[in-house]
Amino acid sequence: MVMNIDTLAEKIYQEGVEKAESESQQIVDKAKEEAQKIIKEAEEQSEKIIDQAQKKAEEIRQNTLSDIKLGGGKAISSLKQEIKNMVALKVIDDPVKELFRDQKFLEKLVLETIENYKNEVDQVILPEALKDETGKRFKQSLGKEIKDIKIDFNKKLSGGFQLSVKNSDYLITFTDEDFIAFFRQFLNEKSEQILFEKP
Repeated sequence: MVMNIDTLAEKIYQEGVEKAESESQQIVDKAKEEAQKIIKEAEEQSEKIIDQAQKKAEEIRQNTLSDIKLGGGKAISSLKQEIKNMVALKVIDDPVKELFRDQKFLEKLVLETIENYKNEVDQVILPEALKDETGKRFKQSLGKEIKDIKIDFNKKLSGGFQLSVKNSDYLITFTDEDFIAFFRQFLNEKSEQILFEKP
């Protein structure tokens, strides 16, 4: 009888251990399965984050390259224009302004121009700067050559002259700025070819 109780106790004990081991194995398996699931989700999430970061970095790189190209293009264009302006200043602007300051040249130009528009012009407008003694002599010499034409001065005119057409508000201008603008359009084209175009 004692033997049966011991055997029975051993059997119950053994069944309890087996059951506990089985349950603990199930808990361990479930924990492993849960851990694998968490690891997989974490890996997927980290891949997403890395992928998004790479896309963002590439987008920033492309935008930066575009900005650099655009900025570089603008800088080159601006530099080219500055070079063309410097060339024009030396080749056209300064010489034309100097020429229009020459009283003899200006007087000759006015007379020759009026000769072509004799019956149409009733007034010559000169820069205000010519109103001094030099201007008076200039006005007198023009007055000898051209009769019945009024000679006037204008503050807004820096160099050259304007002709007023009879019975109209129309002005024919021959200013230094007009000649500079006229010659610059040709120089811009030529200087672009000479300075910047590949042979």
